Amino acid sequence: MKVKSPMKRLRFSVFMTLIAVIATSYTFAAVIYWQNPSAGFLQTSANWFPNTVPGEDDTISFAVAGTSVILANGDLSVAEISHGNGKITLDLDVYTIALSGNFTSTGAEGSSFNIESGKLAIENEMKIDGSTPAVFTISRSDSELDFKQGYVGFSYPGNKFIASDGAKITTADFFRIGHGGNSKNNTVIFDGEDTSFISTFGGNNRFFESGSDNKVCVSNGAYVSFSAAELRTAWNSNARNNIINIDGTGTVFSVKRLLNGNNGVSNLVHVSRGGTLEVRGEYQSPERTGTYNNLIVENACLYSPPTVVTSVVEEVTTYTTNYNASFNIKNPTTELILTGPETRADTHTVQLHSGKMFVLDEAVWTNRKTIAVGMANNPNSEMVISNAFVTNLDVTFNIGNNSTNCLLLVTAGSKIHNVGYFDITGTDSRMIIEGEGTYVHTGRGFRPNLSGHNASLHIRDGATAVSPSGFALEITRSSGTNNLVYIYNGGSLTNNGDIRLGHNSVNPKNNYLRVENGTIVCASSIYNQYENYIQIKGTNSLIQTKNLYLAGTSEGAIEFFPPENADPFTQPVIQVTNYTSINGINSRLLIDEKSARKCAVNGGGSYTILTNLSNNAITAEIPEENIFKPDEVNVVQTKYAIVVEIPDLSGTLLIVR
Repeated sequence: MKVKSPMKRLRFSVFMTLIAVIATSYTFAAVIYWQNPSAGFLQTSANWFPNTVPGEDDTISFAVAGTSVILANGDLSVAEISHGNGKITLDLDVYTIALSGNFTSTGAEGSSFNIESGKLAIENEMKIDGSTPAVFTISRSDSELDFKQGYVGFSYPGNKFIASDGAKITTADFFRIGHGGNSKNNTVIFDGEDTSFISTFGGNNRFFESGSDNKVCVSNGAYVSFSAAELRTAWNSNARNNIINIDGTGTVFSVKRLLNGNNGVSNLVHVSRGGTLEVRGEYQSPERTGTYNNLIVENACLYSPPTVVTSVVEEVTTYTTNYNASFNIKNPTTELILTGPETRADTHTVQLHSGKMFVLDEAVWTNRKTIAVGMANNPNSEMVISNAFVTNLDVTFNIGNNSTNCLLLVTAGSKIHNVGYFDITGTDSRMIIEGEGTYVHTGRGFRPNLSGHNASLHIRDGATAVSPSGFALEITRSSGTNNLVYIYNGGSLTNNGDIRLGHNSVNPKNNYLRVENGTIVCASSIYNQYENYIQIKGTNSLIQTKNLYLAGTSEGAIEFFPPENADPFTQPVIQVTNYTSINGINSRLLIDEKSARKCAVNGGGSYTILTNLSNNAITAEIPEENIFKPDEVNVVQTKYAIVVEIPDLSGTLLIVR
């Protein structure tokens, strides 16, 4: 029997130690499988195959059938987790599983992965993407999920991500739902009070990048924030029929910039039943090939919130306004809809480059800066305000904006308070105010076309427009032609400023102020300059003004069109309470004999001036019995008119003949 020398025993011991070190150095590549189909602790080696607790270089595989509840009595760090089978629940108490790599759930029929308490922290990518649908849930207020990048439905359909009951999720990078062309019918749900998803990423998140029929549902008080990032929906052409639904009182979806619809078709953002969409920067429907990508706000809120400022010294909280959300609708098929009695919208600017906006059914909308219906030569934009309340706090509310065939319709009892002008500047563009109870207040007046053509303002069917100051009405300021203001069927305009047809020296022509069974009350002056026309017709029509001027350098006219066989005292009426001047070359006051007694009735101390009479046409045939001649009157006859001074009335009556 040989006996080993001490030196040989030492060499053998060193050799075995090296073997152990080498073996240990290769364990980072190990895949450790959970094998307990019921419940067990992470730190118990018997729950794993091989029987060892996973280390920071290992990959955990959950693939055992059955229902497994994973418990913890300490934190665990591993490289990656993959889940392919079984109903796995992490009930970690206050502990964390930290991954230096990825989490992947590929799913199997009937499988799921759930976090009930504790934290799953993923340094890199989380992917919920099963060829048979994978289901990932996180629930309860003591559960957390933290990842860098996330996908739900990368290549396959039917996957689900559900956060509820106060769960907390944060991501430092993008989060995408529906990535590849086959990623259909994937669902992401954030539900319940105190449930939150917060992205700290400053780049581009893409929902519904390529897939179809995918859904993101935020409901019942959940909070989702992309307030540092841009969120893009429907990025590629095969992104179709996807929806973001923001529903329920207290529910908030916050985003810095929302790009809704780039190339996709029929993608929708829907805010309802008290939910709130916060747009802190810009909402845009891009002018690309995407169509019918819409935003609907129904009994809900659309606004940019105020900034909260807390004074540490005085321990008080104040709010400073931070309204900076602009809404740019650039696609002609896009609709922005605000509807319902609980709807509140607070925006900075709204620009319908193209497309449509509806404010309906008792919705309340406040805008801080410009509203433009139509921009940059994009035709056919429309804004409809029906049974709603709108306040615009800026100088400009522009219909047309150098585009064509744009429409602002105010109807069904709506109320608008506009601080500035209503400018109807687009050719063939229209503003229509209609219906009993419909009321439009403008701080500076209506300007149906500064320089264009065929623009029109209609006030009809019992609607009322009021302008307390400034120019109440300017029918073309520059060289515009064939522009129309039409007040009819019980419509009325009341103002404290002037009304002007033609304003500058460029001779705007063929513009019309037409009153038919309607009313204009002007507390200042009406000017008809150049070749433009005031027309009044129908019974019960009234134009009442302090001063009336026909003072153009070429033909202009006031024309009466009374109905046939009507009572003389129900004819159209022009009533001038102070001063009438018919002073333009070829200016005309055209009145029939029945209307003459109700035309140009001047109040106390006023007088009427007729100049350039050889070129004026003040015409009507008045029967002798219709000429009012009380005692002690001074009758001044001219070739075209009789001016009757009535001392008892301290005024005059202009009777044309």
